[in-house]
Amino acid sequence: MTTEMNETAPGEQPGGEAGPYPAEWRVWSDGACIPNPGPAGWAVLVETPSGERWTLHGNSRNSTNNRAEMYGFLQGVLAIPLETPATIKTDSRYVVDGCTVWRTGWQAKGMRTRTGPVKNDDLWPDLWVALDARPLVRIEWVRGHSGERGNEIVDQIAEAAAERRKAGGPAEDGARTNLTA
Repeated sequence: MTTEMNETAPGEQPGGEAGPYPAEWRVWSDGACIPNPGPAGWAVLVETPSGERWTLHGNSRNSTNNRAEMYGFLQGVLAIPLETPATIKTDSRYVVDGCTVWRTGWQAKGMRTRTGPVKNDDLWPDLWVALDARPLVRIEWVRGHSGERGNEIVDQIAEAAAERRKAGGPAEDGARTNLTA
């Protein structure tokens, strides 16, 4: 499922051209919590059209899986420069739907659902502001643990970050690792 964050149809570029942007950034994000709730980790993989690749990761002493997914996604969006075509991929339907399907209703209802307040209401506005500032960013859901290379990489990094925190390691936030081709 690909969801455009601008006014074009899925798979369509501004101006009506179909297909992905010719020189877009590719970004993957993930989050993990061991157990849920408990120590959490997040990870991002960035690939630029020029061949640069790097990862970002961090962790938290106590969180939930959804918050870790959201925070990783936010860091992935923030890694994309403004006015840069990009696709960000996540295996979190919660994040994808919160950014594309539920947002309007939640905002219209004062950040409430049928059953009560929207969970993680402190992070959703940050996500939406970051995405709104980057209208050329597309969100794509990918099935987790299905062999999709970028998703498998961020899954492993996020889990390792959560495990380090669970083992009593220090807090990490935004550590960057440059990758070679």
